[in-house]
Amino acid sequence: MKYISSQVHNDTSKGLQREYYLYFVPCCAVACENILEEEKVHDLLSIGEYQLCSVPLDEDVLSFELDLSLKECLVDGDMSSLWHIAKAIHKLEFSFGVIPNVRAKGNASVCVADILNACKLRNPLAHQTWLFQR
Repeated sequence: MKYISSQVHNDTSKGLQREYYLYFVPCCAVACENILEEEKVHDLLSIGEYQLCSVPLDEDVLSFELDLSLKECLVDGDMSSLWHIAKAIHKLEFSFGVIPNVRAKGNASVCVADILNACKLRNPLAHQTWLFQR
């Protein structure tokens, strides 16, 4: 964030007027926004999020591109990456149908399964298919 803000400050000191777009994957962290506000460049940026849920590596393999999720969960105690994984699975189910048998092995996967169940309870119509004949 410091590097981005230094680039913006450098351009404004040269008199350059540009439009800046900053996208976070998969979501924006509050700490990042705080740094941008401290550096007084937050209002000069158009900030967005790109919900990259999963990347297909093969026809039957999906990769969750959350590089630091293991460290965040085990060391930092930050379970937000589990929410992103559950959201990606929920999106997959919404597109292709409900996964009939979900098995969880380990504490983190149990947490993901619990989040998925909560999503299904909160939005049950998203898990039903309606066919209408015209």
